[in-house]
Order: sequence, then structure tokens, then C-alpha cells
Amino acid sequence: MLTIKEVLIQSTRLVYQNLKFIILFWTTSIIFAAALSLPLFALVHDHISHSTINNELVHGFDYVWFIQFMTLYQKSTDTIPILLYAVTGIYLFIQQFYTGGLLAVFINKKKNHHVDFFYGGVKYFIRFTKIALMSMVLYFVAFSINSLMHDLIVMFIIPTGSELLLFFNQLGRYLIFLLIISVINILSDYSKVASAVNDSTKAFYSIIVGLRFVKKNFFTVLIMFLIVASFVAIGGLVYNIVESFVPKTPIYMLIVTFIIQQMLIILRFLIRMIFYSTELILFNDLSAEVIRPAVEEVSGV
Repeated sequence: MLTIKEVLIQSTRLVYQNLKFIILFWTTSIIFAAALSLPLFALVHDHISHSTINNELVHGFDYVWFIQFMTLYQKSTDTIPILLYAVTGIYLFIQQFYTGGLLAVFINKKKNHHVDFFYGGVKYFIRFTKIALMSMVLYFVAFSINSLMHDLIVMFIIPTGSELLLFFNQLGRYLIFLLIISVINILSDYSKVASAVNDSTKAFYSIIVGLRFVKKNFFTVLIMFLIVASFVAIGGLVYNIVESFVPKTPIYMLIVTFIIQQMLIILRFLIRMIFYSTELILFNDLSAEVIRPAVEEVSGV
């Protein structure tokens, strides 16, 4: 059985061998970000390109201008949420395709070309999409439970007037919600790993296998998940600290901010790759059958 340190070392090496796919992930993210931002950018550009307020917005946000802008372009801005939902849905489906490709090249280390990546994406897309849709049901249940707990806290704790009691109850609710979301995420990931490793086309069966594996090795997979997740928190903290020291003027400093933001996005892609590589290594290691050699007793003459 591998130690956590050994799993992290092996997963890091596995990710390093497949760093070329980061460009694909990052390019896809840029394209979808542009698809979401360009319509709004066109409206803003049409509104202020010939206005003196253009220079004022560089130095700070003007709420009066924002209200005026939303009023003038209400019909156009009303369609933005629909566009957001549509693009987000397409992006999530593409992520299932990319996950399949990533696991395919992780499983077969010798075949890690882009052709192998896309072949794996096609092979696992349908089954991973089914697992993702089933996971969404669990996410919906989790959010419903969180909302119900919030309503109960408001109903029973607020009338007492105790702010300290309210704080600890809300903190407990957030922690429970975070744990539930983490477990669902772990279950979803290991179900995909089980489907890819066992080459099973049955999504529900893969979820059962993933559930049994997580149940049997709960503390190990949870600790590994939290360790890798801490990298995300550390990256976000470093980004916020660095970004706060970058001046917003002159305007070309926005380019520096953009570069820092893209570095954070690339870091998140790397961490996502580490998530799947650690999960794959743990699944293979903890699911491996122990082979005990037959020992024949030889008696001395």
C-alpha cells in the first residue's frame, strides 16, 4: 500500500508527463470566457465609446452610470442569463469529454498523444455524462438540505436573540454542507475512475463500485482530497494577496492583472489534473488484489 507522500509524488510525475494538455484546457476556457464577455463588451463599448464617462470609469465604478446603462439596454441584458446558462451547460459537457481523455492518457502512460486523448474523450463521454447527471441530483439534494437547515436556524435561533448561538449554528451548517459537497465530488470522481479502469459502460454500476470503494477507504480518500483541495485554497490566497498590490492605473496595468488571473486559472487546471491522477493511483493501489505466494513446507531429512 502506497503512502500519501508516494501517491503525491507519482501523481505529480504523471501530471508532468501530460502538461501539454494544459494548453488545450486553457484555450477552451479562453474561448468560452470570450463567448460570455463579448456580447456585454459590445453593449458597453456602444454606450461609452463616444462618451466622456469612458475616462472616469478607469478610476472607479460609477453606480449612476450602471443604473443608466441597465435601463437603456434592459432587453439586451435580460438575454445574458440565458446565454450564461447555455454556455455553462455546454462547458460542463465538454469537461466530461476532457475528463475522459485525461483518464485515458493517465491509465495508458505510453499512449498520451492528443489522438489518444480525444479517443479517450469519445470513448468515455457518454458514461461520464451519465455519472455527472446522476451526481447533479445529489448536488440538488445537498443544496436543498442546506436551504432547509438555514430555514430551521432562522426559525428557531434568531428569536432567541443570541448572536453567538446563531454564529456557531451557521458555522456548523456551512461545515456540514462543505463535507456533503466534498463527499459527492469524491464519489463522482471515483465513479468515473472506476468506469475507466474497469472499462464499464454501465454508469450506475460504476457509481456502486465507486461508492463501495469510497466507503471502504473513506478516511484515506478524504484526506487525499483535502490535501489536494488545500492547494486550491493556497493558490487563491496567494492570488488575492498579489492582486491587491497590483495598481489598477495606468490602464496598461490591467494587463498585469489579466496575466495573474490566467496563471491562477492554469494552476486550477493543474490541480484538477492532480485530483484525477491521485484518485486513479489510489484506486489502483487500494483495489489491487493481494497475491500471497504459496509456501511449501520442506522438512529436513
